[in-house]
Amino acid sequence: GSLAVDIIETSPIVIAVPDDACQAPVQVTAVASSSGGDDVSTTFVYAIDKSDSTFFEYDLTTFQLQSNALASQINDFYNGLTDLILNQFAFSKNVGVVTFGSQSFIASPLSTDDVAVQASYSNIGAQGITCCSCALESIAELLQDPANAAIRGSKVTIIFLGDGRCNRIDPATGVTPQAAAAALIDQYQANIITIAVGDTNCEQLDAAIPNRQECIETDTPASLDLNTLFGATLLNGTITIDSDAQSTDLSGGEQESFIWQGSLGLGSYDVVATATGQDTSENVASVTDTELTFLQIVDQTPPTLSCPSDKLVFKELDARTPVCADSVFYTTPVGDDNCPSVVTLQTTGLVSGATYPEGTTTNTFEATDASGFTTVCSFNVTVTCEGPNTNRAETNSPTASPTISPTQGPAGSPTQSPTVSPTQGPTANSTESPTSSPTQSPTSGPTQSPTTLPSYIQTYSKSDCLSDN
Repeated sequence: GSLAVDIIETSPIVIAVPDDACQAPVQVTAVASSSGGDDVSTTFVYAIDKSDSTFFEYDLTTFQLQSNALASQINDFYNGLTDLILNQFAFSKNVGVVTFGSQSFIASPLSTDDVAVQASYSNIGAQGITCCSCALESIAELLQDPANAAIRGSKVTIIFLGDGRCNRIDPATGVTPQAAAAALIDQYQANIITIAVGDTNCEQLDAAIPNRQECIETDTPASLDLNTLFGATLLNGTITIDSDAQSTDLSGGEQESFIWQGSLGLGSYDVVATATGQDTSENVASVTDTELTFLQIVDQTPPTLSCPSDKLVFKELDARTPVCADSVFYTTPVGDDNCPSVVTLQTTGLVSGATYPEGTTTNTFEATDASGFTTVCSFNVTVTCEGPNTNRAETNSPTASPTISPTQGPAGSPTQSPTVSPTQGPTANSTESPTSSPTQSPTSGPTQSPTTLPSYIQTYSKSDCLSDN
């Protein structure tokens, strides 16, 4: 069919999603034309009945043949057709002309010169009966001619106009019109459109050319709507992306645009634009032409990632905490992105809540989104210590105060025992030996047996403690 569709805009082929979303707005525009496309080139061949009955009528007054009104109608019809084909239809390549009566003639080889083509059939018709097989054989000769074969289009459409019965065998070759038409269809995939004028009708022409694509009956061929002969009338256009088909009514236009609008997430998509029309030249209900392209939706925005501020930890060392290290807590960074599936990893340092050693530890985090973009942040944790223990590697806790062994001090120099009784008086620097030993514990309790005290411990009585001395 002579129908074409082109995708003219895909705004553009690669579309980036906005920074704050994971879908991109998309509009695809296609144009459909009923005048075909550059990939279709059609050769048209006219077969024009120039027999007596077509171009002449008998004048009963003068008893002579004279040109009739039908002849002018036929010429006007083909003049308009030639102008449309060669000057307006983009899919046309050239036109050839065969005229026939009792014999057939190649009136014009394949040509793009509209004036020359129109002049080739404007002469008054030839006498003789209608030999349709002759005309069809001449069309085959025209198309086979080496000079024409080099410029012949990829498609052939024959416009065959006749006004009488033509179901007769070519007397020179014995070929029937049915066989001649079948040969053209088989060899060139030709579309044959027949036009019955004057006293004939489609039934009579069909007897000669039964495998035609369409037949039109008319007494005024000049008034025919040429779009009913060939080409296509647009019906609708549809663009499909990701199973979402959006259709537009294109009825009545020769060239119409249609669009697809929507939002698409990340990924690659096939774009299929299809135009549907009514093709009368092929006598089918509808024809389509399809154009395929693709577009890609990408994310070009890296993820966001924020780390805490640097942390400074000061620790005072004492007997209970002699090691310079401390537990440090922080909010673990988590990456964010306009599209989901962000992965955040810690690449250096220690996790929150871990024991951080003296010095500086660098914590580094890395966030990667689904498109492979990466963002990195880091912060430092510094631990410093101060205290009496200078040996920071020492792990044994020292005693709160030195313990002096009883044998450690000099004889006669009593000192406080680690388990001094609460009622024990202050240590006296006396060399006097004890004269007695207490018979009762400083606290109330059972009577204990006298104990012999070491010579370096001096005892005092209650009265001694209360005296001025």
